[in-house]
Amino acid sequence: MIGIIYKLKCLETDEFYIGSTFNINERIDNHKRIIHSSSSSKHIIKRNNYKFTILQIIETDNKKSLQLYENLYILIGWKTSKCINNK
Repeated sequence: MIGIIYKLKCLETDEFYIGSTFNINERIDNHKRIIHSSSSSKHIIKRNNYKFTILQIIETDNKKSLQLYENLYILIGWKTSKCINNK
């Protein structure tokens, strides 16, 4: 399977969220539906002024491997104050 590491970046505040998925279209739709939940990405989605970027494509069928890559990107993102993933 193909795994994807992605970034949602608010174009107003430069805040960003890092995520991973095996189904990019479904994941984007889920982000749009969760604006009333406690998800970290909801503030970016609510502003409706964001950019979606694929950071890396990974050949793996193992969700844990994909999450390890995601965690690396999050750790790098935490070096800035703009990464909104839960710490």
